[in-house]
Amino acid sequence: MFNSLPLIIAALLATSTATAADRQDSSYIGLQANQLDLDFGQEATVSMLTASMGYRFNPYIALEVRGGLGSLDSDDLDSDNVNDFLGGPGLNSELSLNWLVGGYAVATLPLGPVDLYSYAGWSKAEAKLEVEDLFSVTDSDAGPGYGLGVGFRATDNLRLGAEYGRLLAGSDLDLDAITMRLDWFF
Repeated sequence: MFNSLPLIIAALLATSTATAADRQDSSYIGLQANQLDLDFGQEATVSMLTASMGYRFNPYIALEVRGGLGSLDSDDLDSDNVNDFLGGPGLNSELSLNWLVGGYAVATLPLGPVDLYSYAGWSKAEAKLEVEDLFSVTDSDAGPGYGLGVGFRATDNLRLGAEYGRLLAGSDLDLDAITMRLDWFF
């Protein structure tokens, strides 16, 4: 019995490796924490949680959709810059991101437990500039989104990752993001 133990362990490892490879061709859901540099006539830094859902056709190609509702915070803008922008004296203002949606093609280079990936697609977002209790301006914009990332497969089903990208390169609104993500493959 003990002489065949290494053979049994090797067979179990081979089976678990095949299972991990099979899971690369599957659906996944994820949660992402984003730190966003928001440019909406004025620049601000906000954070947002987004959810993602995707399908990996093979270890190299996937399609993914992302969506987030409301930024976790708004950024108080420098009143001098806002006053120059609006032409008014001493007004306090805040800039926030209302929502973000996007669809992307994802190209992955699997390197053992590490994945290097890039994504490109189309995004749409809405931002709001609120000036004291006087008025607010809300505008949405759409445009290309793209980025690079690295993922680490902690288990057959779980991948941890980090990425940097321009989630939206629009005509009125730009969003650059540093993202930490957690994906569950099933």
